[in-house]
Amino acid sequence: MKEYLNFIGGRWMPAKSGKTLESRNPANGELGGVVPDSGADDVNAAVDAAARAFEKWRIYPAPKRAEIIVRAVEILRARKQSLGEML
Repeated sequence: MKEYLNFIGGRWMPAKSGKTLESRNPANGELGGVVPDSGADDVNAAVDAAARAFEKWRIYPAPKRAEIIVRAVEILRARKQSLGEML
């Protein structure tokens, strides 16, 4: 069974509570894996990590930020099938 994690501050991690939820296919009820049962502590950690990342991100020149975003879009497009299946 696949276990999915939160991506916070550049690291994959479980919910701080250690709790998980089953992720089931709504069409057939098949178990697809387990996901973190994230709570307020996880949200706060993600918001704090995002604020720290923004401090570095905002000093990049706009053309460099655009280049990074375009590359991210290319990666998402290349992986759209597997991402769709996962979701």
